[in-house]
Amino acid sequence: MRTNTSSAVLYAVERGAGIGMLPNYALALGAKLVPIDVGMKHRLDIWLTYHPDLRNLYPHMLVVDWLRQIFDFRVSMKNSSTHSI
Repeated sequence: MRTNTSSAVLYAVERGAGIGMLPNYALALGAKLVPIDVGMKHRLDIWLTYHPDLRNLYPHMLVVDWLRQIFDFRVSMKNSSTHSI
């Protein structure tokens, strides 16, 4: 199977197509999968920009912190002692 979206891979793997390489945040988004470590790692930088005035708004920073947690491999691995991604 060839696709350019991780959601298509997630859909296929959840429905039994086999194993697939998914982003580490797939579990945080509710994927009902068991991560396995096959020794492959792939990393991409993701940039988040927002207006400086929003930095002082608590609801906005909650979302920013959540995004950091699910997209930052170092943060997600620190918060997950049982999963190997």
